Amino acid sequence: MSNEERQQNEPVIRLGISTCLLGERVRYDGAHKLDRFLVQTLGRYVEWVPVCPEVEMGLPVPRESMRLEGDPADPRLVASRSSTDHTEAMKAWAQCRVDELAGVGLHGFVLKKDSPSSGLFRVKVYNEHGMAERNGMGMFPRALKERFPLLPMEEEGRLNDMPLRENFIERVFAYQRWTQMLDEEPTPGGLVPAPRHVRPHPGPGAQEPHVILAGLLPVHRPAQGDGAQGLPRVRHRRGRVPPEQVLRAHNPGPGGHQEGARR
Repeated sequence: MSNEERQQNEPVIRLGISTCLLGERVRYDGAHKLDRFLVQTLGRYVEWVPVCPEVEMGLPVPRESMRLEGDPADPRLVASRSSTDHTEAMKAWAQCRVDELAGVGLHGFVLKKDSPSSGLFRVKVYNEHGMAERNGMGMFPRALKERFPLLPMEEEGRLNDMPLRENFIERVFAYQRWTQMLDEEPTPGGLVPAPRHVRPHPGPGAQEPHVILAGLLPVHRPAQGDGAQGLPRVRHRRGRVPPEQVLRAHNPGPGGHQEGARR
């Protein structure tokens, strides 16, 4: 098999990403938030699926800034100056968008920190007295988590922390292998797949894969920080859950997939 044929047969890692992190000028002030690690390093190994909730729901660039108000568990999305309430429009758009993403085959998502529409952790929510507490989540990741509860998600800022970066990349690869196994004929042996190699997209001056991956792949450290999530560790040892039981729990019917993992 030629190198070209081998690359074509290798799995694609497909990640959603907040559009502004790719350098697109879609933010409320007309700026971007280009993240060079995501674009220039990790981007050589993955296929990005960009999403900008505010622009995709029909708001212009530039636009009035927004914030979350009210109950942190179910906040309203409100324009900062005019107090225009965009909550229902954002919720309706988010439900349609996650329906579309269900057919894309995502293996993870990188979201813009602090954004009222896209932030995953510690987003400001303003109470009735106008005081902010960092105890909220953006409206789009909330819809993502409801639809895809096992999908690895992280914020770009937290990926500057190496243990969190390693944890996220480990979860992405695990989720990709898991969903690929469920798309094929699931077997207990599929829970322990053979090692796979991920090659960078070809380009001028491309380094050998191991050079880049040395700084990306996990070294099996424990997850740190709030919000670390992932698939449960599955080991067939004495006292642990057998692989057959794991398969039945996550794939209960013939050809059926776990709710949220794949639809």
